[in-house]
Amino acid sequence: MLCPFCLTTTKLNLCSSCQRQLPADYVEFHSGWRGAFHTPAIVSVIGFGGHGKTVYLASLYYVLQNVVPRAWQNFFRQALTLNTLKMLYQNLGLLKSGQMPDPTLLVFPEPNIDRLHSIPKFGNRTLLIYDPPGEAFELGEDDSIQRFAGFVKQSPCALFLVSLTDMMDQFESDDAVADEMHRLLETYNIGMTNMGGKTKNQHLIVVYTKADRLLSQSNFPGEVIRCLENSGVDGLSDIPAYVGGMKSNSLLLRNFTAETLKADNFLNNARTKFKSVEFCAVSALGSEPVGDRLAERIAPRRVIDPLLWVLHKS
Repeated sequence: MLCPFCLTTTKLNLCSSCQRQLPADYVEFHSGWRGAFHTPAIVSVIGFGGHGKTVYLASLYYVLQNVVPRAWQNFFRQALTLNTLKMLYQNLGLLKSGQMPDPTLLVFPEPNIDRLHSIPKFGNRTLLIYDPPGEAFELGEDDSIQRFAGFVKQSPCALFLVSLTDMMDQFESDDAVADEMHRLLETYNIGMTNMGGKTKNQHLIVVYTKADRLLSQSNFPGEVIRCLENSGVDGLSDIPAYVGGMKSNSLLLRNFTAETLKADNFLNNARTKFKSVEFCAVSALGSEPVGDRLAERIAPRRVIDPLLWVLHKS
C-alpha cells in the first residue's frame, strides 16, 4: 500500500521510508486483498504563490461538506486524522465567517487524509490532498521542489493551478502570460527529473482559477461561462453526463489556451511530457474578495471538477 505521507510503498503500519505511523482506518482499507480495489485519489497541487491553491482546496472541502451531500445520495466525507479534522474545520470556519484561509507555510506539507463514501460511479475512495507552498516552484534552486513538494514524484495526477487574470494584471505583454505558464511547467519538469520522477506517468490537469474574473472576458469560451454561471447541485446528480460536460469544456479551454493565450510552447511541452492533459476553470469563492475578506457569501463554481478529473484519471 502507499504511505499517505510520502507516497512510497510500504507493507507496515509504520512506513519504512518516512517512519510515520499510518492511520489505522487507512491501513485497514488499503492493506491486504482490499488494497487492490482501493486506489487513493491523490490531489497534488502545483502553482505559483498567490494563484489560489490554498483557497481552492478550502473551497473544495466546503463543497464536499455542504454541497455535494445534497446531490449524491448517501455521500459523506470522513477525516482519517485529527490534523485533517483540525485543518478542515479551521478553514471552513474562516470561509463561512467571510475570511480567507492563511497562505501555505514554507514547510514540507502534511497531507489531508479523508475517506469519501458513496461517490456515484467511483464508490468509496481515500482522498489525499497535498498543498505545497508556491515558493517550492519559485525559489530558483534545483532542490526546492524536492525539499518542499517531494511527494509530487509519486502522484499520478498533478493539478496545475493558474490565475490568468493575476498574470494579466502583472504583465503588460500578452506573450508574458504564456511565457510564465511555460516557466512553471519547466520548473516542475526539472524538479521531477532531478528526483528521478517521470512526468510521462502523470496526468496534467490545468485549472484556471478565479474564473469569476474571466466571465466578462469576450474571448473566454461562452459554453464554459454558461457552465460556471449555472453551477449548482442539480447537475452533479448525473455523473456520466457531468463528466461528459467536463470533457467538452476541456477541449474548449485547450483551444482558448492555444488561440487566445498563444501558449503553444506550454501546450506542446505538456502534450509531450505528460500522459494526458486536461483543462477546467473554477471559482473557489464565486466573487472577488476585498483584501483578506469575502465581499459576498461564498458561492463556489465548478470546484468539484478537478477532483472528478483525478477520480476519472485514477
